[in-house]
Amino acid sequence: MRANIKIRIEDKERIEKLRAKLLLIGVKLSQEELLGKLIELGEKELLQILEKPTPMSKRKKEQILARGFDLPVVRMEEMDEIIYGES
Repeated sequence: MRANIKIRIEDKERIEKLRAKLLLIGVKLSQEELLGKLIELGEKELLQILEKPTPMSKRKKEQILARGFDLPVVRMEEMDEIIYGES
């Protein structure tokens, strides 16, 4: 089964460049075959990325912590109500 999809001109050009590079090393694929393989690869890579969270760099942590924010001052008695919505 085939379907037509819209693709940006830049992406189509990138696909063609990739097909040309593959052809230089002896791999001949149609656009359809190449897109299928790219999707297959993307699925595997995305699942691996989602399964293994990458550690945050020290620089990124420092950037986040540098933003900071002020919390309102509350009494201990108000904590449960604020956190859990209990009275």
